[in-house]
Amino acid sequence: MTSRTPLPGMLVQAAGGLGALAATAALVFIPVGLGHEVPWGWFGAGALGWVLALALRVPVVLGLRRLGAGPDSMRRWTPALAGPAEEIVRLGVVLIAGQGFATAYAIGAGWAAIEAVYGIQVGFVRLLLLRRDDPKALEARQELAKLGLDRDIAPAWGVVERLFAGAAHIGFTLLVARWPLLVIALIPVHAAVNMGVMALLPRGIARTEALVAASGSVLFFGGLAAFGVLGGG
Repeated sequence: MTSRTPLPGMLVQAAGGLGALAATAALVFIPVGLGHEVPWGWFGAGALGWVLALALRVPVVLGLRRLGAGPDSMRRWTPALAGPAEEIVRLGVVLIAGQGFATAYAIGAGWAAIEAVYGIQVGFVRLLLLRRDDPKALEARQELAKLGLDRDIAPAWGVVERLFAGAAHIGFTLLVARWPLLVIALIPVHAAVNMGVMALLPRGIARTEALVAASGSVLFFGGLAAFGVLGGG
């Protein structure tokens, strides 16, 4: 087994991670700039909600594998599980916490922040796999190749991803807080966006992030408008 020291790549990845965290932080503090007093305790509840939603997907994935679902099917359909898992948990957290703007925003911001941290960790793991050539790493790289992730990606794309994916989570949270029954529509919307991302990844990062940016913007500004922050609702 051999491996190449990925120090330059690690430094670039670290810079991208810091940029992603900065983009997420900018989203988190928007309500403060708008003059709202944010109940930061619910920020942690949002983070825990994301963890719970992730855990809920595990038995479903294991069940699909036991039923004989192949790698291609798993790669195509597993991202859709985030729709029901995240939106149902999100609704539960919102109903427990309260449906005010600042509370809902704090929950969505916590959701976005913990996903950003997780995404940065995944980015470092991917980078290490791209630099190793042991059998297990090569097998993992074959799977990454099918997703279009078998190459170095400019850190700026990670910043774009975190900014608009975080905005989407905040938007989802605001919308379900304003109209809880809207979760019926948000579940398939979330699933469709995730599946769209996975379908576009092999075709190029620019197309993929364009979808993330468009959907994140619509959800975020829709959520603000729902509470009258943009003069609507």
